Amino acid sequence: YFVSRQLTPLNMLADSAEHIANGPYSEPIPSTHRVDEIGILQNSFGAMQTSLSRNIQQISQLSETLKENNEELAEIHAHVKEADNVKMNLIHKIADKMIMPIKEIEGVVNHLEERRESVTVDDVRTMSEEMMVHTKAITDLLDQMLDIPKKKTKTS
Repeated sequence: YFVSRQLTPLNMLADSAEHIANGPYSEPIPSTHRVDEIGILQNSFGAMQTSLSRNIQQISQLSETLKENNEELAEIHAHVKEADNVKMNLIHKIADKMIMPIKEIEGVVNHLEERRESVTVDDVRTMSEEMMVHTKAITDLLDQMLDIPKKKTKTS
């Protein structure tokens, strides 16, 4: 009887440890006021269980925070991708608009080359002014293209 009574807390502790090992980490192990080895062991198991429960709760909270952050990052990534597509479309449109002024400049240069022997000063002045108009159009388009990232960062 005496031995059985002395081992009762140890059996309870073994049952509690086995129960915790199977998963419910938050169920507390009862503390004891005993000061012998069994009491110390029981209180140590209780402290370990409390610490384990707290750590698992923190991991769960961190996991939830990480999940939320990942969802936010996915949403931000989608917005960035969409903005990049819009920017690329705009750049392509501007580049397409450059084709006409470039062809006009090419035409003026070809015309000048063909008539090089008979070109007058007035012809050169007219062709030069025409090339300046088309060069300015290209420069304006390039300025628009280079201004796209600046506008993006101003609105960000």
